Amino acid sequence: MRKRISWLLVMLLCLSVIGVRAEGTGVSASEGGHSLIRFFFTRSGDMMPQSWEIVREDGGYILRENEEAERSFPQELVTELEQVLSDYHVTSWSGVYETEYEVLDGEGFALELAYADGTSVQASGENAFPDGYFSAVDAIMDILHKEKMSCLAGAYCYEGEGFGGNFTITLHADGTYIFHEGPLSSYIGMGTWDIFYDEVYMTEDGEGQGRSFVFGVKGDALIYLENGSDAFPSVQLEDEAQFMKQREGIIRVSDGTHTVLYQLNDSPSARSLYEMLPLDTEVENYGHNEKIFYPPQTIATEDGIEGGGQAGALALFSPWGNVVMYYAPFGSYPGLYLLGEAIDGAEWVESLSGRVHIEAVQ
Repeated sequence: MRKRISWLLVMLLCLSVIGVRAEGTGVSASEGGHSLIRFFFTRSGDMMPQSWEIVREDGGYILRENEEAERSFPQELVTELEQVLSDYHVTSWSGVYETEYEVLDGEGFALELAYADGTSVQASGENAFPDGYFSAVDAIMDILHKEKMSCLAGAYCYEGEGFGGNFTITLHADGTYIFHEGPLSSYIGMGTWDIFYDEVYMTEDGEGQGRSFVFGVKGDALIYLENGSDAFPSVQLEDEAQFMKQREGIIRVSDGTHTVLYQLNDSPSARSLYEMLPLDTEVENYGHNEKIFYPPQTIATEDGIEGGGQAGALALFSPWGNVVMYYAPFGSYPGLYLLGEAIDGAEWVESLSGRVHIEAVQ
């Protein structure tokens, strides 16, 4: 009888241990019921110390980067972050990891997590890390980088004199950009951009002149850094020339599932559309590269900007009176007026369907 009882106790203990281990392995947010309410992470070492804090508040999530002013943090990226924390079992990291070895160019970290179900994590280390640390951090940094790209996306206008008018650089959240030095310039620069720490690096694509440009980021401004930058084709910029982000003229197009943000240009046609908002209308497929919708009133065309463009452009086809959202490159056509460029969500234009709501972004 004693042997049977002892074996039963051993089995129960084993099951208990297995249960404890399963709880600590990082069940997915949907399965485990976790709901992230605070994420804090800091890194130091061979780089400038950096920190990120994401906190859930009544209106959603906010991010404080390097203890600077806060900004909203998208729910979809919170979901991605929760999944990464689960996939890499970060809830099992609690503890202090330290080493006495002197390591050149080493790294230190601190992590704090808090979930709605009471789960919490506190971990730190100096040249010693939990299992899977670097893979997990790479995935976390990808999410934070994606948010930073989306935050910087927008149209920036040169504070000085462009080539016959406004000199505008538009950064898209997908890592592409376009610039136009003014109405008297026929050259449109295009390429890719990225951000490292607080500097934006722009590189023209193969069809351009292979130029590269470097800008510092300060609040809502891009600061041209002459050292490390090539000259622009038509406008000569002095070192630290400023391009200010345009906060007006941004519109949101959403079908409830997919959302695209457009930065309108400063043409009378774009202003005419802007003044009609908000509006609800049906979006339709047309051709092989565009979605269209019909505004309730006629859009002005006098002094409009005619021409072709790239995927993500917003335009007016005046003969029919419809607005066109392009998801592939297009050529110029009589009566086709450019209204703006997608700065975020250009990849969703082709997926828009049914009834869309169009509104100004305040």
